[in-house]
Amino acid sequence: MALQVVGGALTIGAAYILATRGIVMQPLVAALVTGAFAAGLTRFTKLDPWWRWIQLLFAPGAVLVSSASLPRWIWIVLFGGLAA
Repeated sequence: MALQVVGGALTIGAAYILATRGIVMQPLVAALVTGAFAAGLTRFTKLDPWWRWIQLLFAPGAVLVSSASLPRWIWIVLFGGLAA
């Protein structure tokens, strides 16, 4: 999670630099950039290689899930299924 925070901070910096040049970063693109930064940082922290995929896909997955307009009961069923 700490790598996601650092990746998010780097993405905010990149988005600010782009915004000063008139380029707006879309949320999914920002999530992909955050994931890419976090995945790149896993190399320096010497984590197992499979962590790179988790770091890369976590933020975009969170954006996609939060933007899905699914009924609330689906999330309750999914959470209940994971907790069982």
